[in-house]
Amino acid sequence: PLRRERPETPSALERVINRALEKDCASRYQTAAEIRDELQQLVHEAYLWLIDRTRRYSTTRDLLRLWPLMTAFIYN
Repeated sequence: PLRRERPETPSALERVINRALEKDCASRYQTAAEIRDELQQLVHEAYLWLIDRTRRYSTTRDLLRLWPLMTAFIYN
């Protein structure tokens, strides 16, 4: 499993990867659009999580620690 090698991997992303690598063809994503939609949903949820976290930080210094994550969502 991916999380054994990379524990920081979000469990939702691991589920998408595992489904894409299923041995049984019927269990895998059937189209590229399916996996794209699933990944877009993950990015959207991560973005909402990030917005929620920025509201909790009260100082500029704290917000600057999150800046690399915020720019990754804005520009990708």
